[in-house]
Amino acid sequence: MLAATALAHGPLGPAEEALAGGDLETAQEIAEHAFHRGGRKRRVEAASLLATIWLARHEPVEAARVLAPVANDERAALEVAEVRQALIEASEAARVALDSERVILLCEVAQALGPLPGKMQFDRGWAALMLGDIALAARDLEAAFDALPVEERPFVASLVSEVRRDGSPELALDFASEGLVNPGEFETDLRLLRGLAAWESGELDVARDELAWLHTDRPTAVHAAWLGQIEVARGESDAAIALFEQCIRMAPGMPEGWMGLAVALESTEDPARRLEARGALRRAAQLAPYDADVLTALVLLLKATGQDAQARPLEERIQLLALPE
Repeated sequence: MLAATALAHGPLGPAEEALAGGDLETAQEIAEHAFHRGGRKRRVEAASLLATIWLARHEPVEAARVLAPVANDERAALEVAEVRQALIEASEAARVALDSERVILLCEVAQALGPLPGKMQFDRGWAALMLGDIALAARDLEAAFDALPVEERPFVASLVSEVRRDGSPELALDFASEGLVNPGEFETDLRLLRGLAAWESGELDVARDELAWLHTDRPTAVHAAWLGQIEVARGESDAAIALFEQCIRMAPGMPEGWMGLAVALESTEDPARRLEARGALRRAAQLAPYDADVLTALVLLLKATGQDAQARPLEERIQLLALPE
């Protein structure tokens, strides 16, 4: 009855009442009718209300799409700001979830509301890097470096260096330091860059010392895995095994921990530990069934132990992964 009355008389008051009462379907029906049938003022009001409804449904993309046609109207300024904030939060969540395509979509609809915020420029730059669009990644990450607060610049700089690929990641350290008012305040971030730069240039002792300091200050599974890889490269199998085991305790679902443990165990002279390496490698493959590197390592292990029949379907999967999309 509420919807019928509103559709007959046109005002958005009943839609607002329905929204306040939690009846999103009725509110949306009334607002959509007003959006398509009203004049410019009514259209702006209806779009603003529809955007609010879509945010209540946790659908920031739809909120942005309905608001885009009136985004330049100052009467919709409050809703535009709310939707932009929701898009920023959704984009960050998608990046954390490693959903590159979702990040690109969110940034695309955000641009319809105005210039892309610095945080979303960073997210899109990261996503573009993950998807192999180097030109877009370079443009967005360098723009994000200038737009973001100074405390967030070191990490952005490390990605800029990755995108530029022009020699040494020491460029990232210089790039970061240029933008820091007081680099001493960001010792942890700068040590990360120094450690990664040393690792890439082959200075393994320096890399280990810098990343060990970082891991002590901010212990994470990723830091443990990095240190484990460095210790493998240094020939320190026992230290590497301990670090990968720590990584697995902190993040048992992280395939890199199991893969690293398999490599470290295999590098020892102990037959029992080499046998354990097979179990670790199988676990890595379970966690990353479409990772070609993990699958290839498992195939080599199976063939080396005379298990060709088990290796064959994995080889077929690797071949499928190599096909262009």
